[in-house]
Amino acid sequence: MKSFLSRVAWVIIFFGLILGYMGVSDCYHNSKTPMDYDALKESDIQNGVIIEGDLHANMGAFQESYTTTNGVKSGKSKYSYVIPIGEKRYMGLENNTDAMYTSLEQQAQMTYSYLLGESATEPVTVHFKGRVKKMSNETMGYFKSYMLDFGFEQSEVDSYLLNYYIQCENYDSWQTELMIGVILLVIGGAMLILPLLVIRRKNAAANTGLSGVGTVISDSLDNDMEGFQTDSNPAVSAFQMSSDDKSDELHIESFENQTFEHSDMENLYETNNSSFGSGLGEGMLDDDSSYHEK
Repeated sequence: MKSFLSRVAWVIIFFGLILGYMGVSDCYHNSKTPMDYDALKESDIQNGVIIEGDLHANMGAFQESYTTTNGVKSGKSKYSYVIPIGEKRYMGLENNTDAMYTSLEQQAQMTYSYLLGESATEPVTVHFKGRVKKMSNETMGYFKSYMLDFGFEQSEVDSYLLNYYIQCENYDSWQTELMIGVILLVIGGAMLILPLLVIRRKNAAANTGLSGVGTVISDSLDNDMEGFQTDSNPAVSAFQMSSDDKSDELHIESFENQTFEHSDMENLYETNNSSFGSGLGEGMLDDDSSYHEK
């Protein structure tokens, strides 16, 4: 039982440390002044930079990320979307909530319709805040394949894609994370320390009780011996000697694309809305470009 409680305590302490670290980390990043997305340049994209702003268009999700348990999908999926950065540059944006996923999917569909000339309505804007991280080689491979399917040339893919993505996070929750982490650490610590204090107190009480009993016996024997001192009987002397000698011992998936015409992308760049049109790549698609909807 004690071993079980000890293991539970260490598990609680482990999660307390994780939440505490997350709270401190989010507090640190939340204290940074985020860069404005609309004013970003390629040179501004560095690992760890916090970016916030309104996204005016995206070109769909190129990767789905999720965890597996014994080969079975578990947890919620996160999707990485292609977004424009600065002048003719592209990077990834990973959603962090179901609501954001829904908004990004809606924006992607409206972007496709706008590019194909099926709708004159510009895509809805999606607000985000996140931290820049470097892509893994696997993710970068999915990114390149997706853009090639979209209609970009290999030389354009090599030139225009940035090996970074924005991981969206709610950094405002750092206080809750830190508080829960501290509470778990206190509970786990108490589960380890209190049993030790109880055992120590019991041992101290036991030692005190035995010491008292020994004193009473010793005093009684001393008094009895005084009565026998005048007796010269050898048996009594033997009993006294005998009494004096006594002592006590105590998993990742990628997506494909659908067809766009070269002129469609040019129309997007020539739109009067500079915020929406910036970065989507004038003249960057071939007439035979293809996209397959995921």
